[in-house]
Amino acid sequence: MGRPRSSLAELGRMLRVAEPGSNNLGYYLAEAGEDLAVQLGVEAETLAGLVELPDETIAPMLAQLLEHRASERMAAHHAEVRDAAMSAAQRLGATAIWTNDAAGRIRAALRDAGHGAHVPS
Repeated sequence: MGRPRSSLAELGRMLRVAEPGSNNLGYYLAEAGEDLAVQLGVEAETLAGLVELPDETIAPMLAQLLEHRASERMAAHHAEVRDAAMSAAQRLGATAIWTNDAAGRIRAALRDAGHGAHVPS
């Protein structure tokens, strides 16, 4: 038995093949709406209210929700990467032996990049 598919992945596939006049997305929302609501960060009732609508009406709304979720996840990932890089730079700065010339260049580079990281003198 295989691993169960992510309801978001399945929704993405269904959005790519949605047909005007059909109600496949509505059936899918009726089946997986509660799980999707949690993953998309919306109320289950919001998705339940879309069940009766045709695919051509639902598809743009669901695509927008998926895009918003992807954008939020990407922003969170970028913040994590930025924080890890700053932490590593600060640890390096705290443990490295600096010459005045190297420290000045690094301070200037950090300042130019908009970071106020403290570099020991």
